[in-house]
Amino acid sequence: GPNAEQPAGPAVGLYHLEADQLKEARAQLFRCSQEAPDDPTAWEAWCSCLHKAQDMFALERAIDQLPPSADASALCWKFRGLVAEYKGKFEEAVLALGRSVELEPSEPEFHHRFGQLLVRTGQTALGQQHLTRNQELQNAGEALREALEEYRKSWTRDSDRRPEIAYRFGSAYEILGQVEESKAWYGAALSEDPAHAESIAALERVQNASEDSKPAVVP
Repeated sequence: GPNAEQPAGPAVGLYHLEADQLKEARAQLFRCSQEAPDDPTAWEAWCSCLHKAQDMFALERAIDQLPPSADASALCWKFRGLVAEYKGKFEEAVLALGRSVELEPSEPEFHHRFGQLLVRTGQTALGQQHLTRNQELQNAGEALREALEEYRKSWTRDSDRRPEIAYRFGSAYEILGQVEESKAWYGAALSEDPAHAESIAALERVQNASEDSKPAVVP
């Protein structure tokens, strides 16, 4: 079992990877993938390491060894797509990168890579949609960070700012596709100011959209 010198799991290897210590990361993460061959997080970390090292030959080998559990990992599908694209197997690459977007639709990078590949393979209109979505998601992430900063600075000190701050959270979450969070923040804006026009319109919009898109959820 794991001892004090070799902690279990990919955390230590990922720490080395973050610090650009590729040799240490590679040794640690390879061992994790061998010790936990069915754990998709170990394979995500190992593939991330090989991709960062730009070792496409080793990444291709790793992709061939992925366990069935990796089929639920958007990151593993991304690496499958990159390997297929590298080998010139564009149809396979489109399917794999498309799957990464389906599994994790709020990750901007997946839209960016998928969009670029679609444009490259002549599907320009669809590719452009994903490139636009990538930008929207990045902007929403930035808006969320700014709203958090405003919240820290002003929520307790300046109650007049609360409806606007809550609306900004709601708007960012709506763009990210996190419907329940966006509803909660629009609701918070209206509990601070029941006449806040933007929040009234937004709450109506997300409620209508969620009713259209899925059957009623039983609490």
